[in-house]
Amino acid sequence: MYRVMTLIGCVLLGLVQIGCEESAPLSPQVRTAAPAATPAVAESSKLEKGHVQFEAASTTKLLTVVSVETERVAKGLLRITLRLQNNTSSKLWTDISTVFFDAKGGKLEQTTWEPTLLKDKAVTEYICTSLSNQAADYRIIVRKPNRSSLEVP
Repeated sequence: MYRVMTLIGCVLLGLVQIGCEESAPLSPQVRTAAPAATPAVAESSKLEKGHVQFEAASTTKLLTVVSVETERVAKGLLRITLRLQNNTSSKLWTDISTVFFDAKGGKLEQTTWEPTLLKDKAVTEYICTSLSNQAADYRIIVRKPNRSSLEVP
């Protein structure tokens, strides 16, 4: 039941975003950009605990966290923007999920695993917005890209 409510919330949030912005896909959003010249991690001082977690240590050789930005948007919702750089010369598919926590550290919500294409030597932007204004902390989990991802169109 909780997953159904989370899914409905994501759909409603997406509809609100579509009405407010000229062209806004449903949250989470993924965009690909040119490679960044100098990686720099920037995090909001309001969220000291929020972080990105790689499911496997070997993933750090394939991907680099370029930046993580947090901001409060309409109605106090927490929006996180993660920029990942693919360090390989091949496109990779990975899955990304975000867990939001309240001020006491209790789990508020978790997104489903979002399949994400990371183009070769490019920076990809992943954007996720909480469904609750009670979100005070987050954890973004990045799964290890599969070897078979090179064969996926």
